[in-house]
Amino acid sequence: MASIRVLIFACGGILGVPALASVPLLWPNDYDLPAVRDAQRAALECDRQYGSDHVTTAGANTICFYGLINKNSRDRFLALPLNDGDTVVLKSLGGSVEDALDIADVFEQKHLVAVVNGYCASSCANYIFVAAAAKIVLDGGVVGFHGHPPDALDVKQWTYIGPPTQRDAAFADTVTGWRRLLSRQAAFFTRIGVNPNLIRDYPLGTPPALFPQETAVWEFGPSTLHDKYGVTNILYFQTPDHAGLRTRMRSYIFGLPCRSMTKDVWMCTGGLL
Repeated sequence: MASIRVLIFACGGILGVPALASVPLLWPNDYDLPAVRDAQRAALECDRQYGSDHVTTAGANTICFYGLINKNSRDRFLALPLNDGDTVVLKSLGGSVEDALDIADVFEQKHLVAVVNGYCASSCANYIFVAAAAKIVLDGGVVGFHGHPPDALDVKQWTYIGPPTQRDAAFADTVTGWRRLLSRQAAFFTRIGVNPNLIRDYPLGTPPALFPQETAVWEFGPSTLHDKYGVTNILYFQTPDHAGLRTRMRSYIFGLPCRSMTKDVWMCTGGLL
């Protein structure tokens, strides 16, 4: 029997229109799990104390990682006094693959717990979420996978600013670095036991020209993540179709209308990316 709770939320930013609402929702019984309650408290503390772009501690054993993944946020994260088993509250649209892998390595080494508060998309989902020792996705959270680095670089699509005589050498250096990144990515997925097709399986098949892969994120439910791709220790994750009301609220707040593709797969477009 689900218990009735009241969610009070304020939204703006993406929508640009502040709103306040009090809505009764039906939560499943496992929402009362101690780990989920602790995760919710950690997320509320991160939301209460800080803005939308910060990487910092929030009390004992809680880290807030809000904002894009880049060298600056990576350096701030690595400089924190991280303890084994700490909880990291994530709210990120992704960013640099290499910097995300640096952060994911620490998640793996320190057995960090990932709590998705709102959204964890692109490199946040592809690497950091899957590397966590345990995963909790708070209600309304989006874990949006977002493609992968291409297997080869096309010189025609490569942007270069500099002397034409140095163009070929610069492209060769870029290709060398790209191959190193792909090798590191492959080793990462092998090490954590996750099927790398997780970030390759585009749910719509071949991306049509008017709907390219990079314009959308897709979400796999916990069963698919575990059974098909080997993503383990998902402690709590209520998927988009769990309740119609929460699905509509989620799309409204985050600008991510998620369309069911199969039983446990959703395509989410617009808004975040």
